[in-house]
Amino acid sequence: MRVASNAGATGPLVPLHTGFAAGEEVLYWDFGAQPSSVEPVWILQRSGDSGPEPIDHPPIVDSLPGDDSYSPFRALFTIEVTSAYDGEQLTSLAAIEDAIDMGLVAEPVPTGTFVSWPIVPADFTLERRDAEPMTSRPLFGKGHRARYLPLSEPAPFERSVSSSTAYELRPQDQLAVLDEAAREEDLNADGDQIDSNVIFDLSGMPTGLWSPVELTVASDYTFGTYRSDSELFATDEMGAVTPVPDTFIARSESEDTLYRPLFATEPEGEP
Repeated sequence: MRVASNAGATGPLVPLHTGFAAGEEVLYWDFGAQPSSVEPVWILQRSGDSGPEPIDHPPIVDSLPGDDSYSPFRALFTIEVTSAYDGEQLTSLAAIEDAIDMGLVAEPVPTGTFVSWPIVPADFTLERRDAEPMTSRPLFGKGHRARYLPLSEPAPFERSVSSSTAYELRPQDQLAVLDEAAREEDLNADGDQIDSNVIFDLSGMPTGLWSPVELTVASDYTFGTYRSDSELFATDEMGAVTPVPDTFIARSESEDTLYRPLFATEPEGEP
């Protein structure tokens, strides 16, 4: 129940939502507000004839949803087992430390990479377009069994994941932004409640983490009229950015960061 309350996603099928970027419709998953910190995950492996080989042991983390230190972003560390290792299950950081003292494993080694692995309830699956839903995979966390969704391949390590801007539009006479799932309405009359008029700014390298900026638009705004940040803001020859006249009335920034990975290619598995 604690994981379900803090995972930030609805389930058991985590649905794809629609938004816009560069004038085109895009798909994304919504895991709600999440931090930008990168926390460790430890992977056990053994030395083989052709190099390191993974062993049949779940990854290990030291924070779960609801912990202050929890993050879906994980810095990868490898731990090589020794000849004394005989299938012991290391279910926590304390167990890793004990195994090092007992000579079962070597000290963790950083890989210089990080991944996006949100932890979710065991029955959660991830919707994918034109493919079967992705099922979660096992891990150990703080002595408990848990599950995670492997949303990314390893990328060069960052201490803190950078966020890009996501513009959320709210008509002046309404209290909520144009997001069908949040409002439980069919705003574009297409028979579902998965669409939003969020506009993702792709000028940087998307990491799945977004800083939301709420733009107040006119009361008679029609869903989907604006689909690109270039329709809202203009950049002059000196690089100065100014609002396009008559597009929005006011803007408001949030301190939260939203974890909304874009669906572009099929997520890969564990390293």
